[in-house]
Amino acid sequence: MQSQESEALQARYRLACELAKAGAELAFEYYQQREALTVDHKGDDLQDVVSVADKRVEAFVKQRIQSAFPEDGFLGEESGARLPDARVLWVVDPIDGTSCFLNGLHTWCLSLAIVADGEPVIGVVYDPNHRELFHALRGHGAWLNDAPIRPHPATTVKEGVMGVGTRIASPRRTFCRFCRRCSATAACLSATAPGR
Repeated sequence: MQSQESEALQARYRLACELAKAGAELAFEYYQQREALTVDHKGDDLQDVVSVADKRVEAFVKQRIQSAFPEDGFLGEESGARLPDARVLWVVDPIDGTSCFLNGLHTWCLSLAIVADGEPVIGVVYDPNHRELFHALRGHGAWLNDAPIRPHPATTVKEGVMGVGTRIASPRRTFCRFCRRCSATAACLSATAPGR
């Protein structure tokens, strides 16, 4: 039984890596025509935007997952949940850093995770602007494209690199319509693994 579960997880890992790349490449096609995209705000937060690209990329990824593993659940940034209590749940942000994407910055990505029995077991982030695929399968290390990631040797905060983000919406409204964060959360977190 353990071998079958391992093979099933490996199959999902391969698909996750393929889908992260294919979905991000689809997003990149929209990125090249971003001025023509329809953009909406989620609620009153001017920072929280969604475009037709987000929705279409998520639909593409969701359809491929459902075709390959119909018993798996899906939780998407844009479409919500399908079978959220399934044993295996795919969690997808089709364009992490939509505001960066829409403003022409190269710091957006597609992020995807798989949770099995309530535990994260697979993580994949693909940055199509830099052709970087960060991926990990629990127990098998983390990888950047085809090379294992070697963690930065820092042992104290003073020696390391830290990413900082903020989400203070209401004070901003008094003096500007948009305060730029220069990186998608998943891209920033992925970059910390190799010590960038």
